[in-house]
Amino acid sequence: PTKKRLIYKKKNKKIHRIEDMQSIFKSNTPYPPHIWLGKGNKKFAQNILGDRKGQPLIVIGPTANWSAKIWEAKNFSKLVQLLTKKFTSLESAMVAVVGGPGEESIAKPILDEIPPAQKIDLVGAIPFLDVAAVMEKAALYVGNDSGLMHLSAAVGAPTLGLFGPTCEENYRPWGPRCRYVRTIESYEQLSRHPDFRPDPTNSLMSGLSVETVLKACGNLLDETRSR
Repeated sequence: PTKKRLIYKKKNKKIHRIEDMQSIFKSNTPYPPHIWLGKGNKKFAQNILGDRKGQPLIVIGPTANWSAKIWEAKNFSKLVQLLTKKFTSLESAMVAVVGGPGEESIAKPILDEIPPAQKIDLVGAIPFLDVAAVMEKAALYVGNDSGLMHLSAAVGAPTLGLFGPTCEENYRPWGPRCRYVRTIESYEQLSRHPDFRPDPTNSLMSGLSVETVLKACGNLLDETRSR
């Protein structure tokens, strides 16, 4: 049982939510989120990945809880093709696509473009700790601003978050192996867009090019390999 009650009273919009929430503990150094995985979760990952221990793994998170945050499926497909061609460390990589129940239609165009021998479909009603155990094995995670992005960061995978109509200052993936990239438009600019509403007609991620994301992936891969 807990021996002390702490109450969160205010939200500081100028800092990351992790720093803000941990301020109730009066700590100068925010602790990075961490996910503890059980033996069953790790066994799930072993079964999914099979005997391909030397084969690198890319994880793609193409979904989000708000369609304005979703980078187009064709962009993810192009990115996967370029990652496996441009970087020798990712040649013949397995590619896992992750998503929750009801998000199958978002992920399908990407899954359809991945060769069957390299494809891992983790979209649907799959326990999130099982998904996290697969993410833990990734050489690279790339995805929209979503809970799955934060899950990847929490298991220590090299994580690149894609940002547009949400504020990276508050919600970027947190951790030493995490980076983000955003649209050419700032959050403030996009927050004034007509589609910045609960039911947008279009995604607000068109200002983020495949080339920009690819370059950020390369930088993250270089940084994580050198550590």
